[in-house]
Amino acid sequence: AGQVYVWQVRKMLPTTVGTESYLSPIFVFKIADLSQPPQMGIEGLSQIVQQLVDIIGEDQFNAYFGPGGTLAGYSPTGMYTMNGMEVPVDAVISLLAQIRNRSISIIEVSVE
Repeated sequence: AGQVYVWQVRKMLPTTVGTESYLSPIFVFKIADLSQPPQMGIEGLSQIVQQLVDIIGEDQFNAYFGPGGTLAGYSPTGMYTMNGMEVPVDAVISLLAQIRNRSISIIEVSVE
């Protein structure tokens, strides 16, 4: 509990000119300390997560991110990708503001 783990996958494919090697992105996760009560409060969330609350509403947010939700314990990593390119947090905040103001709409979202 409380330790951070990192992993990367290497895929090796035989080809007619030899073996080709492909590396995945580096993934990081931390094992939660279940002896401590979860700290899940709207006031302590990052600006991006707060934007999500504003967009989808607190009830829907809690359904996803609250205890027992599919995304319970999620915390932004600070690394964001849009359309295959890494972008700064300001770009994500700007995009979420546009969604909240209904000046753009979401067509597709994927999580890797």
